[in-house]
Amino acid sequence: MKPRSFVFSFGFREDLVLRRLGSLAIRGDEKIVLFTGSPIAQETIMAYNRLRDYCSEVGLKRPRLVELPIPDSTEAVIRVKHEVKGLTEPIITDLTDGKKSVSLAVFMGLLLSGKLFEVFISSEAPLGEELWIPPGITKAMLALSKEKRQILVVISRNKHCTVDLIAQKVGRAPKTIRNHLVDLKKMGLVVSLGKEGGLKLTSWGRVVLSAYK
Repeated sequence: MKPRSFVFSFGFREDLVLRRLGSLAIRGDEKIVLFTGSPIAQETIMAYNRLRDYCSEVGLKRPRLVELPIPDSTEAVIRVKHEVKGLTEPIITDLTDGKKSVSLAVFMGLLLSGKLFEVFISSEAPLGEELWIPPGITKAMLALSKEKRQILVVISRNKHCTVDLIAQKVGRAPKTIRNHLVDLKKMGLVVSLGKEGGLKLTSWGRVVLSAYK
């Protein structure tokens, strides 16, 4: 299985990092990158040391702690983009902990990197509410081709939509449409309901399509 990468905004709650790593069953070959503001607070250093020691004990890679030059937002975003450039996809991102300025810089840096990433923002309480943006959604909003957008429009307007109908409406060969649909399904924008049900936009597919209207 291809290794994932884990990215966090980081304050002084290593337990929140461990909660996410545990919930997604991190493996020993997967990287962990933590972003925090400058200057690094003593509480953050202590939390990082505890996290580092735990990772060493259980056979995980040593987390990388990256200092962002807050409030220089431009440089902070550039640094995040540079740091995530070499990470394997998908990048699992948790922005629950740390300052809001750091979380925003991390999100913007990932967005500009063009990488495939998903985002979690959770309540600090164990059973609290959680916001989740699936992998592929942000990438789709930035780089969805005109042809793929046309396909989304056709599906949104036609119940029980088929490949042949899309091909007719868009003016492309069915094989080309199928190739596009593979990408759109990977992005989480389209689902197949079987031969009788046809194709349907997911809720995220409708959100992404609305961004182009």
